[in-house]
Amino acid sequence: MVLLPVSDDANPDIELYLRSGFKNILRRRNIPVTSQWPSDDNIQTLVNASKGLFVYAATVLRDVDQAGSPSEALRAACVATLNPTDSSVFAGLDAFYMVIMQRIPPEDLSTVRLLCRLLCSRASYPGSGYTSSVMQISNLLELSEIDFRAICNRLSAVLHVHDHSDSFDPSRFGDTDRPFWHAAPAFINELRAHVRARLGGSIHFYHKSFHDFLRDPTRSGPFCVRSSPMLNAYFKHCLEAMLKYEESYGFQGSDLILAHGVADLASSLSWPYTNELVNSVLKACVYDLAFDICFQWGNLPDIEHQLLQRFGRADFRKVRQNEVMLYAGYDNFMPWRRWGCYAHCKFIRGTQLFCTPRDEFRESFDVTKFKAVR
Repeated sequence: MVLLPVSDDANPDIELYLRSGFKNILRRRNIPVTSQWPSDDNIQTLVNASKGLFVYAATVLRDVDQAGSPSEALRAACVATLNPTDSSVFAGLDAFYMVIMQRIPPEDLSTVRLLCRLLCSRASYPGSGYTSSVMQISNLLELSEIDFRAICNRLSAVLHVHDHSDSFDPSRFGDTDRPFWHAAPAFINELRAHVRARLGGSIHFYHKSFHDFLRDPTRSGPFCVRSSPMLNAYFKHCLEAMLKYEESYGFQGSDLILAHGVADLASSLSWPYTNELVNSVLKACVYDLAFDICFQWGNLPDIEHQLLQRFGRADFRKVRQNEVMLYAGYDNFMPWRRWGCYAHCKFIRGTQLFCTPRDEFRESFDVTKFKAVR
């Protein structure tokens, strides 16, 4: 990953970067580099709009390179030029980000916004220390592989999908025809980590600036992922996904098993893997993620009361048993924030324990929010 610098004196370098990038685009299309495209005026317009931000130039080049019509993509970038009355260093970049979002077809927009909200909540950008797996994200969004990749292509100028398939051999974790709870705890931990971060590839924004753009209503306007309607749509989607997975599980004694009538683990997944071992972990991870999002976001005052009530009627025994199995070999304390106060969680011999310092509980616990989901 190349870190792109910001400088008020970078215009000559940005111009050189753009000219070199457009030459590469022409070469990949077998067009003579002597072509008068783009024009000097086009280049100067982009340089002025960049305001010294290399990320602007890099995003424009990716967008033009991946467009069905490079000329039309370049024209759109030039039209979205900086408003001379706007002195913000991000004005040109934000205008181009708006172009990217505005051209998404209406039938795809709600899914794209859910994807953006999910990636923002997981800080999916270079340098954050977090990575998200393609298959976990796609299954939470309930998208098939084809549909998920089609949605990602809508954001190809700002969204990077990296393939890790050549480095994954599930057979070393045990019998691939059996669910993960038959595997050794150490293998469960390693397999869980791969499913969450790399299964099917990893996905993140090319640059943190797009993450910040989406979170700031003054920059992204109707595409802001922090608006009340967006937060409720996000919560509702994750809640419905959680309840769908809940219905697919049943109990045999204290053990979590597939519910009656559920053919196999893959039947609950929109994009299943090729064997039961990985599918069992994938399903458990998606279920756990959907619950965790609802549990965390249920603290927000924007979430509609009826959604919180539906969440409160969930079968939390299944959620907890799923976590117990998924974290079977996890011995370290994990920090959690629940209902306004911090706690630590640990799994000991199949039991999940929480510990909250007395002062933290007394000063920060939000009784009203807790009662709202009962």
